[in-house]
Amino acid sequence: MDPANSDSARRRPEEDIYCRLVAGVDSGVYGALVVCAWFCLHSWLVAEPWFSKLNVAAAPFFGNQVFHAGLSWATLTGLALLIIVYGVAPALCSFLLPLHRGRLAALLSGLILAVLLHLFAELKLWQSLHWSANTYFPRSATIPGHFLYGLTLIRFPARYRRAGESLFGWPPPPPPPIEVKALPGDEAPAPSIPPVLPTQDSEVLDPTSLPESQSESQPEPSPGTDQPETEKDEETAQTHQLPSRDTPDFPTAVQPGEQEKPRSETHPSS
Repeated sequence: MDPANSDSARRRPEEDIYCRLVAGVDSGVYGALVVCAWFCLHSWLVAEPWFSKLNVAAAPFFGNQVFHAGLSWATLTGLALLIIVYGVAPALCSFLLPLHRGRLAALLSGLILAVLLHLFAELKLWQSLHWSANTYFPRSATIPGHFLYGLTLIRFPARYRRAGESLFGWPPPPPPPIEVKALPGDEAPAPSIPPVLPTQDSEVLDPTSLPESQSESQPEPSPGTDQPETEKDEETAQTHQLPSRDTPDFPTAVQPGEQEKPRSETHPSS
């Protein structure tokens, strides 16, 4: 189950309604300022006073005086009226705007609301201001302005969550999980095995104490190369070996009461 949907299910209905209205007014007022700024820019581009459209919007209160009033209270009145109209529209339609379906769904719903508001202005709003208001609000001015207005309504889901956190202490949404995808051709490095170094207490192994499998695997010295030190030591011990008792030249100890026998000397034949 989606955690966002589970949190919304635990919220009270009056909290949800109040946050929707606040988020709709917040997003709508921001969009109204963008639309009014575009109307002023369009008036300047067509060589009209930049406040002309704002003055025409105040015609229900000042009548025909708005056409020669200049920059006056009529300008502020028309600006306030446009902000109210464009600011209240998202609040009235806030129950139709999505909350947990992503930014693309919020963008599409904002553009649809802007199209509906554009049709309402063409059929009813401008005519209710003044009978000649359509000449001051042509489609070259209203279509781009309402498109920008629809783009600003993408802020509605974020403002809804912000209103809940500020007014009712709703917990913030959990951060999205981060998925790390390995690029093709990248392989995980092999784990490095640290070498085992001999310590001071370790003893040098005797080659004769190794198992047969390891002793057989040792290569034999090739002819012409130096012999190992162990074989040299054995040859040196054999050369300096003392004569044994079995050899005739080894002097034997003389027992008491016995005379030493003279050695037989061999004389070379003449």
